[in-house]
Amino acid sequence: MKQKTLLDTQTCSEELEVLDLELKEPQIKLTKNNHPTVKPIKLMEYLVKLVSKEGAVVLDPFLGSGTTAIACVKLNRKFIGIEKEEEYVKIAQKRIMFWEKPIEKREHEIERQKIIAEEKLNIQQNSLW
Repeated sequence: MKQKTLLDTQTCSEELEVLDLELKEPQIKLTKNNHPTVKPIKLMEYLVKLVSKEGAVVLDPFLGSGTTAIACVKLNRKFIGIEKEEEYVKIAQKRIMFWEKPIEKREHEIERQKIIAEEKLNIQQNSLW
């Protein structure tokens, strides 16, 4: 089952498929996130701010697709994430690596993914005719 989320709330990767990324940009489809309980980044930011200060270490014993870790990166916290499912670890790693990039590189990646998405859409539309 495919899920769709808002740009700021979810994901990033190299592969085009299902979820969206947030950087005050339009929605773009970037990657498949198969985790069954993906949380919005904004929600996890609120919770992390509620229970920690800048520079603190936040433990997430059920890392999942890494949303708490992303909130920590955005809020200048350190994090420890534990996840037993290798598939989710890979998703989390890609998402965290994206958010650790400087904003200029994230914006460049979003633009690159938009171009790829448009090209794939054009190819699909042309193959229908």
